[in-house]
Amino acid sequence: MSLIKHSEVVSYLIRFKRFNLKLSSLSFKKGEDVDSITSFETKSAGLLSINEDEEMDDWMLSEIKEQVKLFIQDKYYGLRLVLAAVTFLAIYLFCSLVIRDPVPMIDEFLLGILGAIAIWIFLEHKEGDGAVAHKLNLDLKELYGQREYSQSEAVEEVEAYIYDLESEYDPLSLATLLANGGKEALPKLELTDKADRKEIKELLALYLDSNHVLSVLFKKVIKSNKRINKPLSALIYSAHQSGNDVYILALCLALLEGNKKL
Repeated sequence: MSLIKHSEVVSYLIRFKRFNLKLSSLSFKKGEDVDSITSFETKSAGLLSINEDEEMDDWMLSEIKEQVKLFIQDKYYGLRLVLAAVTFLAIYLFCSLVIRDPVPMIDEFLLGILGAIAIWIFLEHKEGDGAVAHKLNLDLKELYGQREYSQSEAVEEVEAYIYDLESEYDPLSLATLLANGGKEALPKLELTDKADRKEIKELLALYLDSNHVLSVLFKKVIKSNKRINKPLSALIYSAHQSGNDVYILALCLALLEGNKKL
């Protein structure tokens, strides 16, 4: 079963030289089954520092708020749709029957549309601040406060791999390596723990799918013909400078298959 469907939320913190990569099954739920979450677990290579713990907390609490918002929007979508349609119809009929208009239907239609949009936005905002959303937010935050921490051998292996890459290659050199040699040019990465390996690969694949730039670069590197490819190297390096880290791209290439199936 996919991690996204589990009632247990699993999150990973992976240390890079310049930042921490945070992966969580919560991020990809799209609001589904958020009310069925029963536990949270954070996995890392070792004990988190105070700053790392605070960074993870801030990120997870933000994710909880966003997922509750998506859950509420989906839960009351039908009701909003009905009320917006009723509002449109009421305004349209009122303007058509009560207000005389030199241009029949046009003004009534526009006013009806504006009224429907206004009621939709109002209800969406009200639902997000409503009692159901507030209670679910509090319940999930309380549950997150009881989260478990565990040390992951797989994360240790990933961090050691990233450390070696960052030590041996600067961003431009790594971009050139990937562009000219494809994923085969990278050192092999084998994760010992099968359960954590499966989770990390699934979350990394979801992360890659959610990042359009890295996803495109991933496909381009996979399809590269292992010859000198200066345009691709420049593209990867430019993306890195724009915040799409080349070391994350390398990690995706090392762990994921070309079709990103696990």
